[in-house]
Amino acid sequence: MKRGLTWLLAVAVVAPLRAQSSGGQAEVAAQGYYLSGGSQTTNTSGLVVKFDEFVPDLGLFRGNLEAYRSAGGIHPADNFLELRGLVWGGLRWNLRGGDFRASGTLLQNPFTNLFFPEIQARGVQVEAGDEKQAVSFYYGMETLLAGPRIPFRVDVPQKVMGVTARRKFENFETGVRLLRLETLEHDGTQNIYFPPGRDFESTDNLTLYSGYSFNDHFRLYGEATAARARRTDGQLAGEPFSFIFGPAWESPRLTVRLNYSSLTQTYMPIAGYWTGDRRGPFGEVRVRPWHGVEVFGSASQYETTTSHTAQPYFRSTGTSAGVSFELPWKLYANAQLSTTNFYSSDPGTRLAQHSYNEQWNGTISRSFGVHNLRFTGRDMKFIINGMPSDQKSLEIEDLFQLRHLVLGAGVRGQLSGGTENRNSVYLHGSAQINLGRFSACGYYEGGKDLANQTIFATNNTSSTVVNASLSVTQHWSIQAEAFRTKLLSSINPESQFLQGNPTLALNPVLSQFDQWSFLVRVARTFNWGNGLPSGGLEHYTMQQIPITGTLEGFVNVLMASAKQPAPGISVVLESGRSALTDSSGRYRLEDVPEGPHTVSLDMEQLPADYNPGPDTKGSAIVGPRKIARVDLDVYALSSFSGKIISRPNSSFETLEGVLIRVEPGGQQTTTLTDGSFAYYNLLEGSYQVSIAIETLPPDAILKSEPTVSIQVQNGIVPAPLQFEIERRPEEKKPVRKVLDQQIIP
Repeated sequence: MKRGLTWLLAVAVVAPLRAQSSGGQAEVAAQGYYLSGGSQTTNTSGLVVKFDEFVPDLGLFRGNLEAYRSAGGIHPADNFLELRGLVWGGLRWNLRGGDFRASGTLLQNPFTNLFFPEIQARGVQVEAGDEKQAVSFYYGMETLLAGPRIPFRVDVPQKVMGVTARRKFENFETGVRLLRLETLEHDGTQNIYFPPGRDFESTDNLTLYSGYSFNDHFRLYGEATAARARRTDGQLAGEPFSFIFGPAWESPRLTVRLNYSSLTQTYMPIAGYWTGDRRGPFGEVRVRPWHGVEVFGSASQYETTTSHTAQPYFRSTGTSAGVSFELPWKLYANAQLSTTNFYSSDPGTRLAQHSYNEQWNGTISRSFGVHNLRFTGRDMKFIINGMPSDQKSLEIEDLFQLRHLVLGAGVRGQLSGGTENRNSVYLHGSAQINLGRFSACGYYEGGKDLANQTIFATNNTSSTVVNASLSVTQHWSIQAEAFRTKLLSSINPESQFLQGNPTLALNPVLSQFDQWSFLVRVARTFNWGNGLPSGGLEHYTMQQIPITGTLEGFVNVLMASAKQPAPGISVVLESGRSALTDSSGRYRLEDVPEGPHTVSLDMEQLPADYNPGPDTKGSAIVGPRKIARVDLDVYALSSFSGKIISRPNSSFETLEGVLIRVEPGGQQTTTLTDGSFAYYNLLEGSYQVSIAIETLPPDAILKSEPTVSIQVQNGIVPAPLQFEIERRPEEKKPVRKVLDQQIIP
C-alpha cells in the first residue's frame, strides 16, 4: 500500500510537469553479464531507465530506475527521482529521493595524501544555495557497490544523517557539518564492514572546515572534528578530537604542500572504509627550474592512534623523489625512487611483521612519425621479516596510428632473485579502430607471472579483452565486451629434481584456471518537445532559470575640478542588454542572473560630445536578491573656433588651405575660403594654437603672434581666435639715369 501511494504521488507530480515541459530526453537499456570459470558462475541481467526533462520556471526533473537479477534475487542499483535548479527564496534548490551521494568534505583541500570517502545512501537529500553559500540535509540507509561487471547496490547496516552549511567570502571560506552514524545490528555480522575497534553503535561528528587564500598561490587549510562514539554496551569509546592543518603554495615554478593530520577511530567511521585511526606529517615539493624540467619529492609518516596493546598497530614511512625533463631530439625522460617502510603488530596473535620496499623506475620516450616508442626500466627490492628479494624488468613499447586504426605492442623482460633466480618474458598488445558509427578495441597480455611463482610451482597467465560498440541508428546502439583469463600452474622443474619423483613429470599440471565473461548492452534513446542540449544540463538549467539580482552604478564626467553626472549614456552587459543613465548619471539593470558579469560603455551609442574615460568596463559578482555596483567614466568634449582676418586695404581672393596646429595632441586642420577654422572633441584643458606661416598665401605676411593660448572648459564656449595678416608691400624699382650731365656752352 505504501509503495503504491509513493508511485501515485510521483505520477501526480510528474504529470503536470510533463504537460508544461519544453523538452526532454530518455534512455532505456537492457544489459546482461555472464561469467564462467573454475568454481564461479555468475549470470546478471537487468533493465535501466533514465530520463531528463526541463520544466520551465521549475527546473530539471531527472530520474533513474535500475535493477538486476543475479543469484536468484533482484538487486537494485541507482534508483532516484530528482528535481534540480528550483529557485525559491533567492536560493537554488535540489531535491532528491532514492539513492544519493554526499561528498566526504565540504571544502576543496589542496592536499593529495588525504582521502575522504563519498557518503552513499538510500533516502532523501535536500540542497539549497547560491554562488557564496549552501546548506544541505540528507538522511538514509548506507549502501555499497557490488557485482563483478554490472554494479548494483547492497544495503549496509548503518544509518546516516547529515546537516551541512558553508559560506564563501572574498578570500576566506568556511563550513560546518553535523554527521550522525548509527549501526543497526548487534549480532556481530556488521563487523565485516568495520575495521577492528570501530564497530560503534552510534557516532556523532561535528566538523568545522576553513580555508584562507592569501593570494593566487598561497592557501591555508584546516579542519577540526569533535566526536562522540558509543559502543554496543552503551559506553563511550575512542578519542574525541581529530584535526587536519597545513599550508600549500602552488605556482608555475614551485609547489609546496605540507600538512599534519591526527584522525582518531571516531573520525567519520563510514561502513566499508578505513578513514580514521591515523596520524602523522606529510610533505610534497615540486620545482620547475627551467622549461621542460621538473624535480619532485614527498615524504610521509603515519601510525595508528590506538593503543599498541589493545588493537592492531600499524606504522608506515614513505618517501618518493624523482625528476622529469625534456632532452634534445624530442626525448622525454623521467626517473623516480620510492621507498616504503611498514611495521604491523597484532596483540591478539602476538605476531609482528616488518617489511621494506624500494622501487626504482625510469622511462624514456620519443616519437618517430606515427610511432611512439617508450622504454621503461624497473627495479624493486623487498625485505619481509629479514628475507630479501628483488625483481627487475625492462619493457619496450610502441604505439602507432594508421588513419582510423591505432596499434600498440610491447614486450617486458622480468628477472626475479631471492632464494632462487627466475626470469620470464611478458607480452602485451592492443588495437583500436574507429569507423564513425562502429568502434572496437582489444587488449592481450600473457606470459610467466613471477610475482606468484615459487620454488614449487610456475604460473603462466594470459588475459584477453575485446570491446565493440555500434550505433545502429540515431537512437539505437549496441555494446558488447568479452573477457578471458587463463592461469596454468605447473610444477617447477627444480622441484621435480629435488624430490626425485618420476611420477611428477607425467602430470606436471597442479591447477588450471580458465575464466571468461561476456557483456552485452542494447540501448534506445528518446527525445520529445524541444529536446535538451547533449551536455551541460546543470549550466543549461541555471541559464534558463537564474537566480537574479541587480546591477547598478553611475557614469561620471571627469573634469579638472570635480566629477559631474553624465546623463543619456548607454551601458551594456556582456549579454547585450543595455540601459541609459538618468539625469544624475545613474543606471540600473534588474533581474540580472547570479554570478560574474561585465558591464561597459556602449561605444556605438556614445554621444559625439563624449570620449571614453579610464574606466570603460567593470566586473561584478551579482548575488541573489543583492545589488552589485560598477561605476564608469567618460570625458566631456568641447570646441573652439577662429579666423584669419586681413586689413581692409589688404584683401585676398581666398584664404583656403592655411594650416592650423593644436598642442598638446598634434591635431591640425586647414582654413576655409574665408579663413575660418574650428576644433571639436577636445578635452578640458589648456592648448597652444599656432599658424603655419609657410602655408599663407604667397603675398601675405603675419602681423599677429604665430601662437595663441586658449583655455577649454566644459560647458563654456571660448571667444573665437584671430590671426591677422596683410598684403606684403611692393618694393620700389630703382631708376637708372642714362643722360645725367650738364652741357656747358
